[in-house]
Amino acid sequence: MLKEPWSDGVLYGPPIQQQATMYLRQKDAKDLMKSGKQELFRLVSEKNDFLNELHGGDDWSFVIKAQALVEGSVTQAVLAHLGDSRLAKIVEVMPLVGGEVSKLAVAKELELLTAPQRRFVHNMAILRNRLAHRADQASFSFERHIASLDKNQRKEWQASIPWFAEDDLMEIWGPLSLRAPRVVIHLSTFMLTGLLAVDGKQKEINRKIDELAIKTTSELLRHEPT
Repeated sequence: MLKEPWSDGVLYGPPIQQQATMYLRQKDAKDLMKSGKQELFRLVSEKNDFLNELHGGDDWSFVIKAQALVEGSVTQAVLAHLGDSRLAKIVEVMPLVGGEVSKLAVAKELELLTAPQRRFVHNMAILRNRLAHRADQASFSFERHIASLDKNQRKEWQASIPWFAEDDLMEIWGPLSLRAPRVVIHLSTFMLTGLLAVDGKQKEINRKIDELAIKTTSELLRHEPT
């Protein structure tokens, strides 16, 4: 937590690794938080606009493009957590799902996604891959897909697609995922990608605060009277 002990607008934070107190100018902190909020609002708005535009297309395109948004968001979340742009090419070429070497597996190890979120991403990724790699799925529709599910598959669909629903609300959202799958997938995708954007932006801001604090502290120490 930042505090303000000095009248000249210099903040200070707790010692980093119990070694030294770090300082940060109040204006720098406010500017950083303001720009971070603006960027986050832009990112979340773009995701919502992207999903809204998909409702004019067919079900095949909806699944493919919604999953592209999910995969991109998971990729960015992993990179934001790692904080090293040199790893971007490695992470980007990983498949979203598929064994231990996948973006979803990395996200699990980094605790970026909850179990219900991973379940949603996994099941939608499996559906997306089927649509993308099979020519007979070009005319895919949710109506036919839902009708083709057996009892266990319908149960899994209802349990995994509305990942955000608490137990007492699952009796509402589960059946709705069968009746109006686009609506529920839209909401699930928007909430998931939005939360990942928030988490990633928070990590980015924290990293920038650390960098500014080191710079400010170094400047203050250079000018400290001897």
